[in-house]
Amino acid sequence: MTKPKKREPGAGKAKYAVTEQEEAALGDYIARLKAAPVAPRIKVTKDGKVSKVGTDHPNALVGNSLLMEALGTADYSFGSGLISQLVNAGSRGDEVDEDGVNFMLSVIKAIKPRDHLEAMLAAQMAAIHMATMTFARQ
Repeated sequence: MTKPKKREPGAGKAKYAVTEQEEAALGDYIARLKAAPVAPRIKVTKDGKVSKVGTDHPNALVGNSLLMEALGTADYSFGSGLISQLVNAGSRGDEVDEDGVNFMLSVIKAIKPRDHLEAMLAAQMAAIHMATMTFARQ
């Protein structure tokens, strides 16, 4: 009795080849990443029942600086207050929706606010969009 040959993973399947259109899309995506770096992210951690919000960056000073730049401000009180409002808008009950908060932050960064007023308007746009999509789902 002969042993059956082991089949290589993926054997018999045609190898995937990237199309020209896909290659162009990947090139465009890389160019957009280089032109507009990714927005700083917010990280939510739990300490018992208390949620702590901070930047998701290995260096707190650099993370906070990137966050303030994304909000178009150098005023820590304004930045802290706006982040707190985004966290409240991006919460479901007692649970903070970290992805939702980061989505809103990404929207604000893309608008490139130049001052507090533009940052607040951008935050409102992001929050209204989130609320509209939530109600659309229901």
